[in-house]
Amino acid sequence: MDRMHIEDEMDLLDPKELRMSMDAFGDLKVRLSGEAYKKVQALRAFPISEAMRFIALRDENGKEIGMIEDPGAMETASRKALKEELERRYFIPKVVRINRIDESYGMPRWDVQTDRGDRHFELQTRQDARRLSAGRVLIRDADGNRYEIPDVGKLDPKSRVLLEAEM
Repeated sequence: MDRMHIEDEMDLLDPKELRMSMDAFGDLKVRLSGEAYKKVQALRAFPISEAMRFIALRDENGKEIGMIEDPGAMETASRKALKEELERRYFIPKVVRINRIDESYGMPRWDVQTDRGDRHFELQTRQDARRLSAGRVLIRDADGNRYEIPDVGKLDPKSRVLLEAEM
């Protein structure tokens, strides 16, 4: 395998040796020096300051495959697949209004307005809507998509009542 090992903690992967693609289910697949990985997670080490540098790859069991310092050095198709995975993983619409929350077969169904348009989604459990610090709420739907309420206090009164009843 062509990897540079740094400080016994992190493997820097050679971007020219990586081949990435999306499978039929939209999961990232990686081939590296004859090894194949499926359902790979791509994580930004510095999501704000270096969004397209220092990308960590983990296999389907969460074990680190290695780090890509500069994805720009990868071949075009692989770079495109990685970009698609990162955009999917880090896409978080902001909820600006909650129209309705009801339940079907024990699964909470949300009808909301976001900064990206109207959305309708189900949660697997009520615990998939979590309060974070400073009035912030993070929501993960049954398909793994994430939504954020940056400040509950800025929601309209009806939205706050619906949210409080649900949490």
